[in-house]
Amino acid sequence: MEQNSDTVRALKSEGQPVLFADATHSEALDLAGIQRARLVAFTFPAVNATCIAVPLVRERNEGICIFARAKFSNEVTRLRELGVQVIHDERESAVAMVRAAVSSYQRADIEPEEIVGDT
Repeated sequence: MEQNSDTVRALKSEGQPVLFADATHSEALDLAGIQRARLVAFTFPAVNATCIAVPLVRERNEGICIFARAKFSNEVTRLRELGVQVIHDERESAVAMVRAAVSSYQRADIEPEEIVGDT
């Protein structure tokens, strides 16, 4: 499911199955076959839209695994309360930066995740 028409065209030209649709609409989720899905990933950083879509997804598929992006730490709590596995952009960026710094100083004894924490 995608809302960018250029991306939809490109995916279709590659033979990829794609719907030009909005995940906050129950009809779109039904067309996408959400009832049969094992996993859904909200890859866009719009947390408000994700918070609208997640309950619609859960109504149709209670046991589905849901991943979503959170750009800022204050969005993580909202998503976790909905039972979403969160990929926290801000945290992942911080871990990547610490990992690069540790690597440049050749310090294998330092764990970037421990330095960054669970923000």
